[in-house]
Amino acid sequence: MSWFEKIKNKINASRLLSGVFWTLLGNGFSRLFMMIGTIWCANILGVEKYGEFGITRSTINLILTIAGLNIGAVLTKYISEFREKDKNKCAQLVTQNYVFVLLITLILAIVVYFAAPILSTTILKSPQLNEEIQLSVAVLFFGVIFPLNEAVFRGFEWFKALGVLQAIGSVSFLIFVPLLSINYGVYGAIIGYLIFTVFMTFITTFYLYIKLKKENVKLFVFDSTIFHFSQLSKMSVPVLLAAIIEAPFFW
Repeated sequence: MSWFEKIKNKINASRLLSGVFWTLLGNGFSRLFMMIGTIWCANILGVEKYGEFGITRSTINLILTIAGLNIGAVLTKYISEFREKDKNKCAQLVTQNYVFVLLITLILAIVVYFAAPILSTTILKSPQLNEEIQLSVAVLFFGVIFPLNEAVFRGFEWFKALGVLQAIGSVSFLIFVPLLSINYGVYGAIIGYLIFTVFMTFITTFYLYIKLKKENVKLFVFDSTIFHFSQLSKMSVPVLLAAIIEAPFFW
């Protein structure tokens, strides 16, 4: 048996090593492709225009962080804890958190859309970014869903599938962000970023549907139980409040 086969067997035999390996591989390829796409885009747009794209993306990421990116860790925790011992509670908590995050995103998206003129002129000192910021509102809904989907994959320990999807999805960033920025500038780069988020949302949702159906797992439930907010108030709300305090400083 070769050293490669020995390492492969060890990885496959260990849940921890397998999870770490596929997480590093998926994130590694994803970051690599996105880094190449970012460098390519920067060369196309130039310093000033790329700076505008960068601050617009930072604004999107600020809202996403507040809206619920940190909720993904909560989802992973709930699924890993209750997926076997209490499947109904697991489905209830997952549904609550998805609904909670989408409602927060809707509120923030409305605020950002109508506050875009003030945000671009007063705070960012770049009135030309008004349309770009308003367009970025569309990114919010897709940009918040696929990280939640990724959290579900981690909760069920489907690391290999998630790693492959992350690598595939990042190719869309590499292709569309630079290419659309050639003809449409910053606006085109944001459209490319939107395509990337839509594609990631689609492939993670589609594969999640197939996987849950194959495993005969009911992950979402819509009945009166989702209006019991005791568990939501213990973890999800504190995480949201922490993000509200933390995110603006990183922005």
